[in-house]
Amino acid sequence: MAGGQTVDPGKLDAAGSAYSQEGGELAKAGAKIETGVSTAQVGNAWSHVASRYADVIGTYRDAVTRYGEKATDFGGKLSEAAGKYEQGEAVSQEMIASKGTIDG
Repeated sequence: MAGGQTVDPGKLDAAGSAYSQEGGELAKAGAKIETGVSTAQVGNAWSHVASRYADVIGTYRDAVTRYGEKATDFGGKLSEAAGKYEQGEAVSQEMIASKGTIDG
């Protein structure tokens, strides 16, 4: 790799898997957030806030779900990058082997 930097595809893939797993859990949790708020839950004196409360909770639910989906996507991209890096390394090794090496 340019600049002498290396990547451990196994660690990159493990990070991708962790992001994907956590993102999936967040998306599932988001789907469980309920927005239904009734006057019975907040009381008659606070009935005017029930719909605003439901709107805020709905926005929160959507944000948690969207964050989970984005984390899952990011994890997939990390794992994909790990696979491509590994393939690139294999190709580079084959190219070097086919051209021979110079012993100094």
